Amino acid sequence: MEKLSLYQTDDIKRAASVAKPFDPRTEISADANHIVKHLWIIFVVLPIACFMLYQVHW
Repeated sequence: MEKLSLYQTDDIKRAASVAKPFDPRTEISADANHIVKHLWIIFVVLPIACFMLYQVHW
């Protein structure tokens, strides 16, 4: 069995995606992980930090 090159595997993946264009993806991209991490910081950590600083100030 011969080893496929990177270009051949990309062609196979592209052909499979054309055959099933609406195939749901199970993996999460690195960009999505990055966005979720920053949203968590903005909506959870930042309000808690602001509340704690407000309580210390007064």
